Amino acid sequence: MTRRLDVGATLIVFRLVAAIGWLPLVLARPGPWALAATSLAFFVVSLAIGIGSPVELSYRQAVTPDGLRGRMNATIRSFNWGMVAVGAQLGGVLADRISFRFSLWIGLSGAVVQALVLAFSGTRQARTADHLTPSPSPSTTA
Repeated sequence: MTRRLDVGATLIVFRLVAAIGWLPLVLARPGPWALAATSLAFFVVSLAIGIGSPVELSYRQAVTPDGLRGRMNATIRSFNWGMVAVGAQLGGVLADRISFRFSLWIGLSGAVVQALVLAFSGTRQARTADHLTPSPSPSTTA
């Protein structure tokens, strides 16, 4: 995929596809199509994450100096898992107090906002060639 879109575009496109991929779940209604809508949502989101995540991780590791990769990865994982813990609690409270559908819309909206922020960030300029130049060691950047 990165050969066709390069790194930045791949990350942005598939983050947006994952965000929009939740739409069938949010719009699903009880009835014969509920399972199909839910399955479609999880398929699209999983496909987008399956393409985007390895590209993101590979790029981060390629452009991070060797001595900082462990710290970078630990920081990213801490933020990601920390947000899962906060979001799960918040989503549960919203679903209980207002409605589960409202909670799903909030989650989908947050995913779209995240994709748009990524689209207007420096990620647009991320290129495969960025990791072909040796990254400086931590001692030379201090």
